[in-house]
Amino acid sequence: MELKISCERKMQMKQVCIQPKSDWNSKKYFECRMLEENRIPKILPVVKVEQRSLCFDITDRISLIQYMENRALVQEDVKKILMDLDDAFYVLQKYLLDEKDLIVDVEHIYTGKDGLELAFCYMPDYQGEIEREISKLLSQILGRIDHNDKEAVVLGYSLYQESLKEGYVMGDLLELLQRQKKEMPKNQREMPKEMVKPKEDLPKEQEKEPDKPSAKKFKMSDLFKKKQKTVPKEEIQESKEWEEVFEKAGERKEEEGYEHTTLLSDLPREGAILKRMDGSEDDIFVSYTPFTIGKQDRVCDYILDVEGVSRLHAKVDREEDGHYYIVDLHSLNGTYVKGKRMEPEQKVVLERGDEVEIAGKKFLFTL
Repeated sequence: MELKISCERKMQMKQVCIQPKSDWNSKKYFECRMLEENRIPKILPVVKVEQRSLCFDITDRISLIQYMENRALVQEDVKKILMDLDDAFYVLQKYLLDEKDLIVDVEHIYTGKDGLELAFCYMPDYQGEIEREISKLLSQILGRIDHNDKEAVVLGYSLYQESLKEGYVMGDLLELLQRQKKEMPKNQREMPKEMVKPKEDLPKEQEKEPDKPSAKKFKMSDLFKKKQKTVPKEEIQESKEWEEVFEKAGERKEEEGYEHTTLLSDLPREGAILKRMDGSEDDIFVSYTPFTIGKQDRVCDYILDVEGVSRLHAKVDREEDGHYYIVDLHSLNGTYVKGKRMEPEQKVVLERGDEVEIAGKKFLFTL
């Protein structure tokens, strides 16, 4: 559904008003009245309902795109945005509202001026293409990431690449977050507390606390296509859109004070080594973790300037017990351990003597 969106300022209140191209049916108009009478977590407060428009209170808020224009995003910001979006879907499920009527657009997602606390517009009968809109959101986030925060870059890139897969679901994106930081199980998550009216103010049919939904609570079959269990037939190409976003964002970064990739000769000899098996060039010395290998200058810890290497190709990290492991970062030509190609985002523990292959270059893992 196409929308007409305008901003209004009345007295001390700033509003954004949304008008659909066609009239609501009676059921959707009832939803609008329900939004006006109840403060729903993660949804902007509705201050006015008319037959052909819905107005939300955005006083003391700015759009997410304005927020991102004023500051670079770090890893925690990326996580917060995705978790707030996840919370919004969760709340809509509890209120029996359609997730596809949530507007996922950086220009119409709002946050506080001083910190990320997202609130969304909900438009009955909007029926947006959620899969495409989330991918576009992640693309815009990627272009605003602080490129000195390598973990943020890897996370943002991985999320965006995941969203390009046919049939991806929200749960796939959340799994990427959980690999970096263990999250509370989905069926134990609590309802966000902000903007909640006292229980007695809710309609009677909502007074009874709904049963906790199962882990598959978002009705993903309604949101997206059925999740594929295998990697798509054709390997995912590194998107031109990603390249343009990344390069434009890199142009905005100041060169002053940036510490370029450290030369191997300058590193203290402690850590792990990916020793070149052909002896043609220097070995890759992993002196700290996480350690990213790829072509992208000013982001990767080691620049492997070889044909077939992706911008962010692989990451070497370390478990709490000291064991090293390697993760493929959605590389085009793959990462191989002991001759077996890794799946994107797969984690493989490395043992002394393991053979690692990156874009045809073979390395021996040693400690």
